[in-house]
Amino acid sequence: VMLYPFDNELEELRFHSLLGELRCPKCQNQSLADSDSPIAHDLREKVYALIQDGKSDQEIRDYLINRYGEFISYRPALKGTNWLLWLGPAVLLLFSLAMAFRMVLKANALQNSQAASNELEQRHD
Repeated sequence: VMLYPFDNELEELRFHSLLGELRCPKCQNQSLADSDSPIAHDLREKVYALIQDGKSDQEIRDYLINRYGEFISYRPALKGTNWLLWLGPAVLLLFSLAMAFRMVLKANALQNSQAASNELEQRHD
């Protein structure tokens, strides 16, 4: 395990924050902080080097996203290629609620229709 010496606590906090929000390209659902893969090790060293070079968090994110694609970020930017990932759950929830509401209305209408039919039958008897 390589220890990363930092000039100050803020750099160390930035380092750990970035490692937690960036995904390992090999492990797919592990952050750079959690992965033991060789590429995650290399990327931890790269993030450390970029922090030491004075790069901002956004510059580091941009560098890694340009190199590995949006997949590396747990919080990809909202843009045309991934809008469905951002909006899909909300659309699915609204669709499900609308369908449930429709089913309740149909059930109530059927129940009212049956009650009216029963009432008519009782009047004719």
